[in-house]
Amino acid sequence: MRESLKAIGILVFLILGVATLVVWLDDRPDNTTWILRLAFPAVAGLVIYMTTHIKPKPDIIPDFLSKYSPSYFDCRGFCFTFFPSRENDTFMLNMIFQNRYERRSVVKVAVRPGGLWFLGDKATAIFHIECGPGSFGMANQPMGIPAKFQGKKHMFFVGGKVSYPEGKGRMLRFHNAVRVTRNLRFRNKFMIVKAMLGLLSMHLLLEVPANITIQLPENVAELIHANSQQYTEIMWTLNDDYPSDFWIKGFPDQTRCSESA
Repeated sequence: MRESLKAIGILVFLILGVATLVVWLDDRPDNTTWILRLAFPAVAGLVIYMTTHIKPKPDIIPDFLSKYSPSYFDCRGFCFTFFPSRENDTFMLNMIFQNRYERRSVVKVAVRPGGLWFLGDKATAIFHIECGPGSFGMANQPMGIPAKFQGKKHMFFVGGKVSYPEGKGRMLRFHNAVRVTRNLRFRNKFMIVKAMLGLLSMHLLLEVPANITIQLPENVAELIHANSQQYTEIMWTLNDDYPSDFWIKGFPDQTRCSESA
């Protein structure tokens, strides 16, 4: 909500900026024009002041995710981010998550490598989570890495689908996050239409899904066993005691989420 208000504030500021330029280009200003010449900059300044001083509502429960990363994803109140690890010779894609609402959510999160990694859906990792009220937890699953990408940083696209069988209830955390749309197969009809219109008008219109860049390990398996399963652990849920020390071993500080463009 806070980010939406900021975006609206910036848009209003730009409109007022254009309006200010127009009234100052008038070579025969009357009294109304002079009033607008003074009013538009004053209102624009007020909008910027209010936009930059918007304060988030205080959280009702701890925001455990913010302890690990200053930015993370949000798909309809299910918040999460990723970090890499390895088990023996296997790359593990780890997801830490927390429910923003006071009622349970049922979640699917899709993670697909960007670029010329694989073609088709086989390269997409799907996380299935049932997350309790305000719950915080971790899930991981193995993922094969082609040899030419090992030891390098690589971008992964992120999509999700979230439902609340009993409704959302109250919002418990208010930290801003990177919005993830409902897009498990990374196909967007609106995006395709935009691209076609862009080509017809000789403009290139591109839209990139929400994504994260991860440092991949070296000397790990290129293929994984077909029966490999996801591991999920809930570490905290609503009404549990607050832990005095809470840290997941191996979480890298350099992992950052990126806005969809």
